[in-house]
Amino acid sequence: MSEITAESVPEFPILRTCPFSVPETYRELEGTGGRIHRVRMSDGRPAWLVTKHDDARAVLSDARFSSEKLRPGFPELSPGGLK
Repeated sequence: MSEITAESVPEFPILRTCPFSVPETYRELEGTGGRIHRVRMSDGRPAWLVTKHDDARAVLSDARFSSEKLRPGFPELSPGGLK
């Protein structure tokens, strides 16, 4: 298994090669021992990936995080997502 380093931050979204298997990149991330991981959006911007259920619930219920698409810096999976 390869180690994920700052120089090899995975690109998000992480594509599946099989609809029935977890992508190897997720297994590698889990192997690092962390629960929140830095990823790179397809346009090169940095983002954070939360991989554990309890952590995701905490983020989604925290008012410091926003789902407002018009807020500056809102992550888009593809350029022009607001058009």
